[in-house]
Amino acid sequence: MLNKTQVDLIELLNDQKVSSSNYLADCLQVSKRSIISYVKKINETYPTLILSNNKGYYINNELLSQIIDDFPTIVSAEPSERISYIILQLLTGTRDSINITNIGYELYYSETTIRSDLYKIKEMVEAYELTISFNYNTATISGPEQKKREFLFSTLFNDADQNVYNLETIQAAFPGYDFNKIQTILSEIIAKYHYTMSDYAFLNTLYHIGIAMNRISHNHILDRELYLKFVRNHNFTIAREICAKLSKAFQISFPEIEIMQIALLMAAIVVNNDRSEITIDNLKENLWAGCYNLVIQVADNMKHFYNIDLYDDADNFVNFALHIRSLIHRLTATISIKNPYLKDIKYRHPAIYDCAVYIANTIQYNYPIIVSEDEIAYLALYIGSIFENKKSHNSKLKVLFVLPNYYNINQDLYQFYSDQFDKYITSNCISHLDSELDLEPYDLIISTSKLNHYDLKIPFLLISPIKSDQDRKIIYRTIDDIRKEKHKSKLKNNCIHLMKDEYFYLDPAGIPDRDAALDLMIQPLIKDGSVSDDFKQQVLKREQLSDTVIGIAAVPHSMNSNAAASSLSILISQAPIAWGNNSVKVILLFASAADEYLSTYGDIISFLSEKLQEKAFIRKLTHCRCCQDFVDLLI
Repeated sequence: MLNKTQVDLIELLNDQKVSSSNYLADCLQVSKRSIISYVKKINETYPTLILSNNKGYYINNELLSQIIDDFPTIVSAEPSERISYIILQLLTGTRDSINITNIGYELYYSETTIRSDLYKIKEMVEAYELTISFNYNTATISGPEQKKREFLFSTLFNDADQNVYNLETIQAAFPGYDFNKIQTILSEIIAKYHYTMSDYAFLNTLYHIGIAMNRISHNHILDRELYLKFVRNHNFTIAREICAKLSKAFQISFPEIEIMQIALLMAAIVVNNDRSEITIDNLKENLWAGCYNLVIQVADNMKHFYNIDLYDDADNFVNFALHIRSLIHRLTATISIKNPYLKDIKYRHPAIYDCAVYIANTIQYNYPIIVSEDEIAYLALYIGSIFENKKSHNSKLKVLFVLPNYYNINQDLYQFYSDQFDKYITSNCISHLDSELDLEPYDLIISTSKLNHYDLKIPFLLISPIKSDQDRKIIYRTIDDIRKEKHKSKLKNNCIHLMKDEYFYLDPAGIPDRDAALDLMIQPLIKDGSVSDDFKQQVLKREQLSDTVIGIAAVPHSMNSNAAASSLSILISQAPIAWGNNSVKVILLFASAADEYLSTYGDIISFLSEKLQEKAFIRKLTHCRCCQDFVDLLI
């Protein structure tokens, strides 16, 4: 029979991946020697229930699931939900503290588990300049009021994930406030003063206001000097009216500094309705010189390094420039916003996200601000359509229609099918096939006549001279098959072009972390002249802005596509390699020349990003033993 502390140890390990004996001893408030003794006793009762490696102890989940009925105190629940609950209890009350025993009773968990959660929260709040201290059975969070709000904002938004627009998360956190009513008040006042907000901005504003109201109601008032340089009189007018209506509706008194904070929020997020009058021709008049020059620098460099022309869509370019202006205002005033689609953009559209990371780096170089991953994802929205349009154009098939002329019926037929498939093809139409015509540029020939007497080297499709849905479907399937085959061939050729056997590393010894892995993989590239001596620093700078981990793989690369020669190096390890706050088993190191970004990194990573989230693909990837195995896996 196990005692309570030994059961607590099992419960604690059930919430962890791997835990050191020192960490477990701190949580259970016993000695390290006691932990070793408890593990021995537990494994005598339930052999192999607790396993160990060089990092510490971990639970045998398969065995625990078989004997879970022996431990009624171990409740099956997501640790992340428990942690969010504890954070809310810490930051939505009067004293910014909790009683650990009471929280345990409320959640049906032991004090040991709650303490373990608080240690995790303690690590989380360090990034916000906050601390968590313990006094007997009480845990208290301390630090600047603005940072507490930022941490609470981040927690609520992360809990909502992509369901943020229904307001359920923030309504549940602050049940005393009717957020539909707050939404109405905010909408009416914004419209009254002829301003607009994007849905993203409106949502962020609701969260900021809800958190502020809760904190103010518990006498937690902002304690910082506000940056009001770009706040105008009308922003204060809007803020005062918002606060007046909220005060009347919810009996909350807004101190002057809180009104100023909302004015700052309005200045950083709302957009004047005269936006339609701003064009690319008068854009310079609507930005200060430094901001305008930054926007032009970004656009020019995007064209140079990524072959993406932001000027292609004039209206989108103006919106992008105004977003940069608001972003600089917002971050200078330390106003944070969240993006509900960050994960989707970062992991499903990594090439687009990567372009946005480059823009963020350029902004940070010119202004003393930190551009968060959420802000990077917003930047990605502006370049996404241009990127995808260019990618779509580059992947169009070239189709030749051979349609004999008969009272212009051929032109009518050609117009019908070329319009139907304009998104996927560029095409020409001729009435007969000349033997001297060069067919090499074409991917497909579509004709109403048999062309048996020609030695065609490309796919041929025979259709009826009368328009039909059946032919339309056949053409679509044929185009789709050819596009897929071309994409596979392109991927294969790109990989062969990028990879060398000497750039493939299988289970190298002595590679515990990111630095060691990069040293091993980059030195040969420097030696053969593919990259410059500072390539590692460029890669680490990119990782610092936003890590490149996708699942169990890392895809490191520099921000600038300035390699002398493009390359792809691969490292596969059966043992986990520490990569920032993550662990990886696969490293795909890209180096791209300026004119090859889209065709190398962009094309390959767009394909891999989806595959790296499939367990079957990951399993096969970790079993690759050479470059050819990797190429075969892709195609």
